[in-house]
Amino acid sequence: MEAAEDFLKKIEASKLVTQEEQEQIRKDLVADLKAEAKKTVNSMATTKFGGTQVLVSNADNKRKVKLSTERMRKRLSSFRLSYLSPEQVNTLKADGTLTDDPKKFIRASRRQARHAREFLKQIGELEPSLQEEIEATLDQINDNDMDLLKLEVKSMTRLTETMNRAILGRKERGEVLKEFDDWDINRQLWNLSLLEHPDAVVRQLFANASERMASATTTDVTEIPKVAHLFVGLTPQAESKLTPDSRTASFAFRLFNQEKLTEKYNALPPKQASPSTWRGLGLGFNTREWYIPVPPAIAPNVAPLAVARRARAMAAAELARSEQLAAKSVAQRQAAEEAERLAVEAAEAAERRIETERQALERFDRQSEITQTP
Repeated sequence: MEAAEDFLKKIEASKLVTQEEQEQIRKDLVADLKAEAKKTVNSMATTKFGGTQVLVSNADNKRKVKLSTERMRKRLSSFRLSYLSPEQVNTLKADGTLTDDPKKFIRASRRQARHAREFLKQIGELEPSLQEEIEATLDQINDNDMDLLKLEVKSMTRLTETMNRAILGRKERGEVLKEFDDWDINRQLWNLSLLEHPDAVVRQLFANASERMASATTTDVTEIPKVAHLFVGLTPQAESKLTPDSRTASFAFRLFNQEKLTEKYNALPPKQASPSTWRGLGLGFNTREWYIPVPPAIAPNVAPLAVARRARAMAAAELARSEQLAAKSVAQRQAAEEAERLAVEAAEAAERRIETERQALERFDRQSEITQTP
């Protein structure tokens, strides 16, 4: 359990670092691509049409769009190829993590997977066969490469189309430049490629590791899902936000075999169903639950520890909810008292206005009587 808790802390820390890195990389890419597109449009020839200067559809402008597209493609490709600094490459080579071409290296995937490998070393089950499983999983980043390719295509398509339509549609230069201001990289695809899929790599790694350990205890393939055990852990941040009746809470800090875990996933109500599996994206995008492999030999010893760990987490979640409800009740009471106070003040102010008006009317009547006296 200590090794699992250590893994959960490290995986969360690296995730936060990755999020900060990716957001800055995304902003830099967007700024560079916008600048390239605007520079191209500013260099295009124009002609007078209907009293205004518009971009002209000639061979030179079309050539500029083509060259600009190539430069944008190169910028996006260089983002993939220079994803690691030389210092980071040397560090990873030194600790044995990086053994393949660094140009094909996806940092977030490897960073998360390194924590997974450290965890498996800590539990002392790193047999030669399991080591091979881990190394193979570390290379399973093809999905990231494909998504990055789609990211390139989709990112450039809108910019290129905007430029082509601008010259074909005889648009004013300023109108086209404004269109670029609203352009952005597809955030969903970006997050899937660089934040979610690296997590899925680790979940798949753990699933494979649990099966590899289970296969050492039985020759019956059909028994492996019953023997392969996983502990569902939450990162510290996710645990701090846990609510007792949530979907995540129904899984949190429990020990399952693969068969029971799959059954529980399949039994989720339609509105709570996961878009993936526990082997992939987990309960959904940006979820922070992890299915940590438990060696079959120590599963009976882990079971009571998991029960105690879950009890502690759920007690904290119940306490947090009670405090939130109490705070909400206090806030509602204070709001009601404030509303009552304001109502009383308004009523008193109204009475004062009525009294003031009555007195003014009396003075007016008296003055009228004096004026009318012969």
